Amino acid sequence: MSITTNGAIHRRVGASTVPLHAAARRHPGATAYVHADDAVTYGELFTLVRRRAAEVRRRHGASPSVPLALRAEPSVDTLADLLGVLSAGHIALILDESWPQAARAAVVASHGAVPLGSTSTDESSGMVTHAMWWDEAHWGPDEHGGGAPTPLDWWRAAVVVGSAGAGGARTHEELHLAAVDLARRAGLRPGAAFDLPASTATLTGLVSLVAGLAAGATVYGCRESR
Repeated sequence: MSITTNGAIHRRVGASTVPLHAAARRHPGATAYVHADDAVTYGELFTLVRRRAAEVRRRHGASPSVPLALRAEPSVDTLADLLGVLSAGHIALILDESWPQAARAAVVASHGAVPLGSTSTDESSGMVTHAMWWDEAHWGPDEHGGGAPTPLDWWRAAVVVGSAGAGGARTHEELHLAAVDLARRAGLRPGAAFDLPASTATLTGLVSLVAGLAAGATVYGCRESR
């Protein structure tokens, strides 16, 4: 899909979950991400991200207004939150979990961001939770309106990453091109084990994550996970 702006043709793509969609279609039963005893397959992760994206849109609106702040903890829940925010069309302000709470709060305030918060609610208790919905059909319709990844402008800001207080905005185009280049240079392929070299609160870690998932590799949240 493409659009024309000032006479130039620009490609429109889905959010950063588009590579995940393709990988999940090819091998839904393959392991996508591992950290300690926490693991998820590509099919499960895609289903979960669709749900999270729908909930983000319901809670924070269909169009991004301010960045949504979330911590870069190595877990399936946090991974799904990050991909869900991107798929919903919002900007993710990624905070390193090692930063002091005061530093995280200062970064959130400096970017005018709001906390993402938990995006799931248990219907029976009304309690906010991170339900995983493992029993969902991988490709069935989402009754909560998740649907396919939201089409986003290729050049739209996607994330804010970097050191505390000095984070820089990166677009979907920048992330995609850097991830494709890394996957090519690293020889990433489906089923290959791939350790994240840094926190996803850094550009290196985030690009590595996208590269690993786009290639269908098994991404390890830290070297001690394997």
